[in-house]
Order: sequence, then C-alpha cells, then structure tokens
Amino acid sequence: MREMKDTSVFWCPTIPTDWSTIKNKYILSLLYSGGTPSAGDEKFYTLDNGVPFVSISDMSSVAYVKSTKKQVTDLGIADKRLIVLPKGTILYSIYATVGAVSELEIEATISQAMLALQVNDSIYKPFYKYNLLAMREYVLSDTNGNTQFNLNAEKVRNFVFILPPMKDQQIIAAHLDRKCTQIDALISNAQQQIEKLKAYKQSVITETVTKGLDPDVKMKDSGVEWIGEIPGNAELTKVSHLFNVILGKMVSPTKSKADETLESYFCAANVHFDDLQYDELKTMWFDSNEKETYLVQKGDLLVVEGGAGAGGSHIVEKDIENCYVQNSVMIVRRKKHVPEKWLYYIIYMLVKNNYIDYVCNKATIPHFTKDKLNNTPVVFYKEEQMKKMIVYLDRKCTQIDQLIALKQQKIEKLQQYKKSLIYEYVTGKKEV
Repeated sequence: MREMKDTSVFWCPTIPTDWSTIKNKYILSLLYSGGTPSAGDEKFYTLDNGVPFVSISDMSSVAYVKSTKKQVTDLGIADKRLIVLPKGTILYSIYATVGAVSELEIEATISQAMLALQVNDSIYKPFYKYNLLAMREYVLSDTNGNTQFNLNAEKVRNFVFILPPMKDQQIIAAHLDRKCTQIDALISNAQQQIEKLKAYKQSVITETVTKGLDPDVKMKDSGVEWIGEIPGNAELTKVSHLFNVILGKMVSPTKSKADETLESYFCAANVHFDDLQYDELKTMWFDSNEKETYLVQKGDLLVVEGGAGAGGSHIVEKDIENCYVQNSVMIVRRKKHVPEKWLYYIIYMLVKNNYIDYVCNKATIPHFTKDKLNNTPVVFYKEEQMKKMIVYLDRKCTQIDQLIALKQQKIEKLQQYKKSLIYEYVTGKKEV
C-alpha cells in the first residue's frame, strides 16, 4: 500500500507522499466569465453564419461541445463584450447544473452561467478535467447541505487541486479515459434499452385503445386519419360528450373576500403520467364557491393545461383533504360509464404521438386548453370491454415500468461507480 500524507484540502484529506496540492489560480492561464445578450433583441442572434453561443443545456451533459442551439451576431458579441474562445477551452458550469465539465470542439462564446478555463503547463489538461469532476460532489456539499447554489469566479479561482508528478497525471488520465469509456458505453446501452421499453409501452397503449384486444374483430374506418381503423364495436366521439372538464382557478396572491381561506393546490409541476406530487404544494386564496368548484376528489383525472408538460395526466388514487387546482391543471370527471383511467390512457397515447404539438401548432409554450381537450377524439367501447382493456394495460404497463426502473437503477449505479473511480484515482487512493 502506498504511503499517504495529510492535506488541508476538505475534499481530499490524504494524498500520496510524493504528490502536492495547488490553488487553481496558479494553474490557470485564463479564467473568463461570459454573458448573455438580451434574448428579446433579434439583432443579437442569428440562425446561421453567427458565432456559436454555448448555454448550460449545450454543455452540461456532454464531454465535448460540437454545436449549439443559438448563434450570436457581431452586435451580440459587442453588446456583452464577449470573447470568442478557441477549441480546447474547458467549460465549467457555475449556475444550475453546478460543476458540469465540458470542452469546446468549436470556436464559441459562452453565457454567464459558466466559466471558460485554460491551464498552463504545470498540469495535464485531461487530468485537470478529471480533478474538477472528482471534487464536484464535495463542492456541492460545502454549502451546509444546500445543493441549489451558484458558484462564482473567485471561488473557482481558489479551488485547491491535487497535483501529482506530470507522468502520473498522464498515466491516471489515460487509465480513466479507458475506464470511463467502458462505463459510458454500458450507460448508453442501458439508456437505449429504456428508450426501446418506452417506445414499446407507447405502442402497447396505442394498439390497445385504438384496435382493442380481439385480433379477429372486424374493423371500420374511424374517419380520423391518424387513428385509422377501429374495431366495428367501437365508437368515436369527443371528450366533451363523455366527460366534464373543469379548468382550475387563476392564481390570487392576496385575499379579496371575507370567506376566503388559504388552501393547497395542484399546479402543472405536480402532475405527471408517472406520479402525482403531493409534497410542497403551493397555496392561494379560495372562497366557499371556488372550493366547491375546484376541490380535488379521489378518482379525478388531472390533466396539465400548459407548459412543457402539457397533456401530462394522473388519476388521484387517494383521498385528499382540502386540495384544489390552479388554472394550469384541469379536473376531468365522467358523465357516462367511461372510466377516467380510459381517458388517461388515451391522453398518454396522444401526448406520446405528438398530438399536443399538433393541436397547439408546435407553440414554444403549448396550451392544451379546456376547449382543445373537450374536442379531443376518444375511441370508446362498452364499459365491460374498457374495464378489461384497462386491467390489461395496467398489468402490461406495470411490467414495462418495472423493467425501466431496473435499467435506471443500473445507470445510477454505473454513474456512481464512475464518480467514485475518478475520485479514487485522482486523489491517489487507487494506483494505476
């Protein structure tokens, strides 16, 4: 076992005796914080022939930035006095996805949400990047348990790094490149399997709600091009013929009536196909009539009206005391003998097949309004048939979801293994 010595570095209390530590400011030849030209000014941005502009979403999940969603014009660069950075510049996230590390494979400029770092000859650049990754969890935890925080250039400048001899840096970085490539391949494979399972779930739901369970049943034209043929014993109608739709209340930040009380409510962020989030519900004022109208009950289908999750739905599966809906969420209740769970599966099929984008004209912020939901086509059958199909779909979807969960657990274990491997080699706990 190699001999170790103590350090004063909080994230790495011991290192090999022939290694040292060094502050980041003595390693860097450049530390630059970018800026963001006003998004509302069209002259600052262009679709082509501009300078690539790196945002957090462009760099936070990739090892190398090869392209960007936005490009800035010369006027945009001048507006914030941006620097065009060369290929090979390291990018380090200081907002949002704090501690993410990437590298430019193109010339680009950057937003203020990250720092551009270039290192001098005292450290091997690939080892430096692994050093940043090795200390990420510890940087996040150094804020009294609060992981929702932002770094700044001064804090990053004073990071303390591990500095082995140059030959060791090169050997460690090469070894981690090989090991991380292997781990990343396993993660990628598991992610591909998850996508296949999600596609299979989508196809199972689509096939069941539109074609039924009897492969020998006579089919007929539905009259809707994207639905195609449906079983002869099925009917096609609109949501409004089978269900009542209640749009939630507009947010009221202040009390305006004597009988109003402060109550919890569901908003779009709480409603997802996979779960309904009951924790940390927001509150606002409801009067007695509004409480009667917007009260959420067990068995209700909640549907998201607007935003990135438009169309997201969930059945309320337990009794909830005094909980209501805000106007980003709709309550759906049956008029006839058509189970709410049947509509849940139909909306799932529609959302996954891009129906929401279609009816919302691919809006940047889509709104699946009450009117759009009411006019959504519904394939329905006799009640007993729908109940059988719901039982079948519940069983199949549970099986698929369990497989997805197992794959996700595998990914999380591999990601944790990768983190620990980087830390142990960078700090000298493991020797190549």
